[in-house]
Order: sequence, then C-alpha cells, then structure tokens
Amino acid sequence: MTAQQRKQQTETFLKSLGIPVYDGLPAIEEENVIKVRTVQEITARIMILTYLNCIATQHALQPEILEYLKTEGLWVKTSPSEKILFEKPALTEDDINLISWRAESIWLLLWSIHKVEHLTMPIEEVDIDALFLLLPPFMGDPTEYIADVQTRSVSDLLNEADFLFRLNWAISKNELEGLNGRIAFERYYTINWITSTRKEWDDHVN
Repeated sequence: MTAQQRKQQTETFLKSLGIPVYDGLPAIEEENVIKVRTVQEITARIMILTYLNCIATQHALQPEILEYLKTEGLWVKTSPSEKILFEKPALTEDDINLISWRAESIWLLLWSIHKVEHLTMPIEEVDIDALFLLLPPFMGDPTEYIADVQTRSVSDLLNEADFLFRLNWAISKNELEGLNGRIAFERYYTINWITSTRKEWDDHVN
C-alpha cells in the first residue's frame, strides 16, 4: 500500500465513524523509508516506562530500581527527561500525572510486539492490572520475554500511525464526544517513536 492509499483508507474509515477529516493533511511516510525499532529497543522502552511508573507509585523503590536499570544496561537508554524524574528526591503531582499517562504509551508498545491483540478507540484509560500481566518479569532477566515476541509488520504500524495522525488532528479541531484526546496523543507520540519518525523519545511530536 502506498502512503497516499493509506491516507485514503484512513479517511474513509474516519468518515464512517462520523469523525471529520481534512484532505489537506499530507500522507505519512512510505513503507520503504521507515526504520522500525527492534524488539530489544521496544522492550527496553516498555521496561523504562514501567519502572518510572513504579517510582511514581512507590517512591521507596527508587534506589533499587535505579540500581537495576544501571545493572541491566537500561539507564543508557533512558531519556534525559526521564533520568531527571527517576533521580528526583520527590515527585510533584504534575510529575506523577505525566508519568501515569505513559501507561498509554506502554499499551501501544505492547501492541507493537503482539502482546496486545488489538487497539480499541481511545476512549477508556488502560487497565493497569491487565497491563502488568503482559510485561517482562519485574526486576528480572527479560531475555526469554524478548525471544518470544516480534514486532508487527511495517504496514500494520503505519496504518496505526496514519490513523492516529488524522485522529489527533480531528480531536484538536473538533469537540468529539467520547474520545479521549490525551490517550490519542500518547499513542501518536509512541507510534512515531516506534517507526523512528521521532529519533529520540524526548523529541517533540510534529
């Protein structure tokens, strides 16, 4: 499927849901120029975000988690903004709120390696209890977990990227009842990292 065909497919689907589309939005990247993150990269990002959530809810675990991240080679893959949060003596309410929304990123990352079967519309926040059951072993060796998963096809990932691109535009420009704009944003932010449209995790979304 070409990028233009994917654009048309997404617009047709959005229209079927009664969601406004703007034909002036460009097509996204072609499949042959996308560099999908590896299973190892995606799993590392899942773990970093998971342990960041752990510190947000159980700050007493901070020393143990920091040691684990450094021992397992995850600290070097942690973004500059995340390192600040990990090392803070105390997190503010704004910090905790930001971190908690990253659960939506974890869900999208899990979908990208087939740990989540399908993504529903961005309406309800992720079920944290369901999420924990799909993660690598807590403070454990992720080798077996990584060996058991593979990334979705470039086509599937770009279908989702295109959908989220146009859906986020629609949400930003219209009052769409039932849709959660923050969930849609977190997914868009994350899918762009998976497809390397965003080179670094902290890079701004276009």
